[in-house]
Amino acid sequence: MKVNRAGTITILRPVKQLREALAFRITKEASRVSCARERLTLLRRPRRTDEAAKAFAKAGPTRVANALRRDGFYVMDGALAAGDAAALRDLFDAELDAGAWGAPKRDPCNPGVFTRNVLVSVAAMKAAGGERAAARRAMALLAGCAYELEQVLPHLKLAVPPDSMAAAYPPGVSYRSHYDWFADELSNDREVTLLLYANPGWTEADGGALSVEKPGGTRVEISPVAGRLVVFLSRLVKHEIRPNAGKRRRLTVQLWLDRAPATFTEAKTFLDDLEDPLAFDPDT
Repeated sequence: MKVNRAGTITILRPVKQLREALAFRITKEASRVSCARERLTLLRRPRRTDEAAKAFAKAGPTRVANALRRDGFYVMDGALAAGDAAALRDLFDAELDAGAWGAPKRDPCNPGVFTRNVLVSVAAMKAAGGERAAARRAMALLAGCAYELEQVLPHLKLAVPPDSMAAAYPPGVSYRSHYDWFADELSNDREVTLLLYANPGWTEADGGALSVEKPGGTRVEISPVAGRLVVFLSRLVKHEIRPNAGKRRRLTVQLWLDRAPATFTEAKTFLDDLEDPLAFDPDT
């Protein structure tokens, strides 16, 4: 059968995209495997924090537990104070404007996204006020969720990794539908995904919603408004990020809580470390 030039291009283009996506996944998995042993020594035991305890008490522990069992996710509004969300926004915008986050990602799943690591270890941050104090409270909120989740869902056994990731989605950028964990990824131990938004004044018209698939296939659109925290089960919830339809960057701080190892290498919590959460990781 004769295939015209346009038809050939139509056939070959998806093949090329699949090859690129597969090559990227292999590279990512190889990188994870090479760092797996060292990363295991950096995992920390969950610990209660005032920030997370207040957020869960306000939401209602039973309500959180029931939603996670039923739908696999829960949305907490106002988990981070509006002032702290605005401070993080100002900080990240200034860094991005200065080019400090480097080039955007080339991941086939979400090309064009800018990311940077934010260290979870925050014990050294004693200054009152300012952007670093806001970052400390945000990290304490996220990391403390591990303890609270173990209380409401006792079957969960979690570990806090050494860093979280801030992500900036410029106008027009999205993330296609995916899970945060796949059974064939040997070095991916994600159990719970936490998404904390820092977008003051964001409206539904700005787009960028987190689209979550509920059991049965129906979808829920969650706008990334400032201070909102989304908690979902990494292994069960399929989700995507709709295109940013606004004129500003869409900013998120996300933390993946790991399934706890059989034993912790060191009896430490994330609060035992003496690091600046806003220090740049030289490997990023």
